[in-house]
Amino acid sequence: MSEDEKDPARKVITEYAQSHFRYFRTTEGTVYAQRNGHPVARPIRSQGTTGSHRQELMVDLFRDGLGVFNGTAMKEALDLIEALALSQDVQPTHIRVAPGFDGATWLDLGRDDGQSVRIHPTGWEITVPDPREVSWRRTQLTGELPLPATDTDGKGIDLLLGLCNFAGPATECLAIAWLLGCLEPSVPVPAPFLTGPQGAGKSTGGRMLVRILEGMTGDLRRAPKDEENLITAVAAGWVTALDNLSHLPPDLSDLMCCIVTGAESIKRALFTDGDVVRSRYRRPLLLTGIDVGVIRPDLAERLLPLRLERPRVRRTEAELWADYAEALPVVLGSMLDLAVKVRAADAVTPTDLRMADFAHLCAQFDAVAGLGTLDAYRASLDDLNDDVIEGDLLAQTVLKHATELDPGVDVRMTSAEWLHCLTSLYSGEECRPLPKGWPTTGKVLSDRLKRLQPTLAARGVLVDWGRNKTARYIEMSRQAPPPPPSNKPRSDRLPGGRTSKRSTPGRVLLLLVPAAQPLGKGRAAKRPRIHALSSDAPPQKPPLLFSKKGRPASPASPRPRTRPLTCHNSGDADGRILRHRASPASSVRHPMTDACVTGDADPEPLRHPKPQVNGSGDADDAMTQKSPLRTAQPTTPAKAPPRRHRMRPPPVIDTLRNGIPDRYLTPEDIAAIFEVPKETVYQWRKKRVGPPGFRIGKHVRYDPAEVLTYVAERKNADRDAA
Repeated sequence: MSEDEKDPARKVITEYAQSHFRYFRTTEGTVYAQRNGHPVARPIRSQGTTGSHRQELMVDLFRDGLGVFNGTAMKEALDLIEALALSQDVQPTHIRVAPGFDGATWLDLGRDDGQSVRIHPTGWEITVPDPREVSWRRTQLTGELPLPATDTDGKGIDLLLGLCNFAGPATECLAIAWLLGCLEPSVPVPAPFLTGPQGAGKSTGGRMLVRILEGMTGDLRRAPKDEENLITAVAAGWVTALDNLSHLPPDLSDLMCCIVTGAESIKRALFTDGDVVRSRYRRPLLLTGIDVGVIRPDLAERLLPLRLERPRVRRTEAELWADYAEALPVVLGSMLDLAVKVRAADAVTPTDLRMADFAHLCAQFDAVAGLGTLDAYRASLDDLNDDVIEGDLLAQTVLKHATELDPGVDVRMTSAEWLHCLTSLYSGEECRPLPKGWPTTGKVLSDRLKRLQPTLAARGVLVDWGRNKTARYIEMSRQAPPPPPSNKPRSDRLPGGRTSKRSTPGRVLLLLVPAAQPLGKGRAAKRPRIHALSSDAPPQKPPLLFSKKGRPASPASPRPRTRPLTCHNSGDADGRILRHRASPASSVRHPMTDACVTGDADPEPLRHPKPQVNGSGDADDAMTQKSPLRTAQPTTPAKAPPRRHRMRPPPVIDTLRNGIPDRYLTPEDIAAIFEVPKETVYQWRKKRVGPPGFRIGKHVRYDPAEVLTYVAERKNADRDAA
């Protein structure tokens, strides 16, 4: 072809393209081409498998009888067209869902004829949108949706819930609310996390939810290993579904947060030095997996847990998906009908939730259906907060420390002081090794607390930062518990001004009784057993104690050497030390001090009280017969033992008389209990020996129950010898 023939070829191609196509550019600078009257737009420079504008233009030129042009003429014509389009209007392109004029929303059905669904305040209809209103971008991930059925009367919702085996009504409401949110282009929706036991159909349920919006070609995929590939996959489709997640690395967790709420990716353009390519994305995200391990707090606020249960009856894949494909038009039509009603409903926007747009959508859904979707969403966030706390040892340590704070009192310390305090609390007396990832500096601790701040606030622990004249500080406080509702019945009044929260008649005495073994045979205390005795109930059989030979002692046998160890007047949280609540008529003696403890008075001082004698010369019944844990005592007062045989109460017993501490005793405590120098205790630890008859544990730790039981036995032995 001569040089004179090239100019007419470029001119022919340019004039034909300008008359048959509409060219525009996006905010990123990419030039797209739309056939006149058709909403689908294709980039000029694209060479993808979905068809490029270059291929489309060549086919049209050939069909209209203008001939076949060589590559040079086509390239020069497209370069000229691209340069002319840079001065045209800016219009965005959309995938699957797009906003329209007059508050309408468009749903791309993925059809070649360009038919789409227009959702407006009064209903929905199927039509071809104006290219200047909506421009669809098609990729390999854009599947074709069937034409929605009309006049479904909500049958599609029942069909969908019948195919998906959700665990309960709350989960079903959240799943429907998420589908409604996916039809809103301006509403960021949380990522549903389909979880459940093995064989619960998590992947199948995820495919069913995805294919409502992506067609029958929509499917789940594995999470890419690098961030760039995941961003590319997200930008090419509408719903991104990641299947069978077993753990969430920090980078993947942060990227998921960006996908849910929106972000932008910038990278260098190919074959350039200083030019960049911008990629904005905010897409619905769906996850499946049995357990993803530790969930970071920022991602937990963007998740929507949907629990599934194992189906009782199994079906084949072919039968299941055949029924699903048949029900999909009805399901899509019912979802569109519900979307129109939800948009027209008025509801108050909750202001205490992070995903406020989705919370407002749940409130609108409740106004239409009244299913309690917003309450279910709040409950799911509470469950996720529990998962975050269970997976973060630092959060558990902070909450444990907060239980010791007075409500409403602010505690201010520097980050280094908080690090030392929390580290000491976690390590304890046994010096537990710190876990991997534990903060090593005050700065790292401050950053971790900032990430955990919303989670701790949901549990009533407030963390704040400030600065005074000397240094920066971290302030921690615990919220006061809310007052009880006034409409509840008045609780029973206990002696001493205390009240009981029991609604049933009678008061309960909770005792912690360790089943002890004979002296010198194995460990002196086993796992505690809890007994609940009611003051209104008839007398119950006392718990079995052990005689000197290690057999259960009968009621007629002499008093055993080992007494029950009673814990009372304590507020320990883990249940080892229980609260003592008794009626005025009942009383229990402390095994270490012989102090009588009643329901209306505090324990007596550490001394040996003499039994009171009434006018008839009998001992007080409150000290003997009416105690369920003591055998009958002689009516005559027992002679006080000589003073030289009494054991002087060590100071540590006075501090521990209200119950067994939830920690191992220190060498200083052991030295105070046995009245020996501290160096002697260190020798015992070194040689793995102890006082006569006392056995030190395998790990040279002094268990408080063993020590206190041993001291009680020695005390009883000295008293018997006297």
